[in-house]
Amino acid sequence: MKTKESPYALFDLSVNWNEGRGHIICIEKDHRLIELESIVENHRKRLADTNLELLEKKELVEKTLFEIKSLSCPFIKLTKNTALVPLFGNLDNQMVSQNEKRVLEKSQDGGYHEILFDFNGVGNLTNEGVEAFVALVKELQLMGLQPCIIGVKPNHAFYLNNSKTVPDVPFLNTLSKAFNKSF
Repeated sequence: MKTKESPYALFDLSVNWNEGRGHIICIEKDHRLIELESIVENHRKRLADTNLELLEKKELVEKTLFEIKSLSCPFIKLTKNTALVPLFGNLDNQMVSQNEKRVLEKSQDGGYHEILFDFNGVGNLTNEGVEAFVALVKELQLMGLQPCIIGVKPNHAFYLNNSKTVPDVPFLNTLSKAFNKSF
């Protein structure tokens, strides 16, 4: 309703009939409405603050995960011609794609002939991760390098065998055999 104090005011209306006459009772709700608006506004502000905090924490977690994935694939020079790439964590598409460029560049820039991939620190593999890894191995072979895979466990062998294209590289069960072969 329109009132003297406000152009719009909220009222509770009730109608009572007495001997054929209707009586309308109007009870203004403004004081309760203002309280409710205040409560709703406070909740809205708290939700906005919480959303911002959650967004900041999500970005921090994503950055940390990116750094962890980068550290899970170090490139170590062993000799003038040989480098070791020990893999840690789960071999998935994200891990391979995140580290692929760095491995290819360091392999090319270092003048290496052999790149040893050590699977001893690998937990689980995914089909997409294996396909991405096989593609990386093929790129290294196209560059004239000889990749070698070390430390394949039974659960790794299952994924590597079921890959669409099994990499045509030597497989060794221990790093010491690779050292003996290389040196």
